[in-house]
Amino acid sequence: MTHDEAGHVRYTHEHPERDFHAALARARFARYAHLLDSSIRLPGGFRIGLDGIIGLIPGIGDLAGVMASAGLVALAARSGVSTSVLMLMIYNIATEMLLGSIPVVGDVFDFVWKANERNLALYDEFHAHPYKGRQKNRLKAALPLFALFGLLVIAGIAAVAVVKLIVHIVAGW
Repeated sequence: MTHDEAGHVRYTHEHPERDFHAALARARFARYAHLLDSSIRLPGGFRIGLDGIIGLIPGIGDLAGVMASAGLVALAARSGVSTSVLMLMIYNIATEMLLGSIPVVGDVFDFVWKANERNLALYDEFHAHPYKGRQKNRLKAALPLFALFGLLVIAGIAAVAVVKLIVHIVAGW
């Protein structure tokens, strides 16, 4: 299976059974991504999905959305998507989960971010050009990890500073 310039699936017929299963996996991924991110049309043309609606339920809504999105990442892994692309997919889901957990603003973010449709684009890009851009994808996957590490270091420094300030105030040192 290959893709043309417009992104449409073209079958090579070299391995018809593999092409059939690849097309079936892609269709399943696209169907669930659409259901979760943009299956409901609102007035004005904006689309929302079940992920955003479920995310409105306090506590378990975001967790349920992450579990549904994780199923799509598992499907991508079974279809042979590279580890670096899977890391980018996980990053999209984690971003949606972390920012989506902020009350009110996070709910709006849930409707706009559409992690599953972003992951579908990554899935399609990988299968269209499986070897092109692997180095670029590795770098893209590593940057969020470095950013997270940086945030943890800053949070640790801030925590130490707060503890020192509290000790200074309480003990008068």
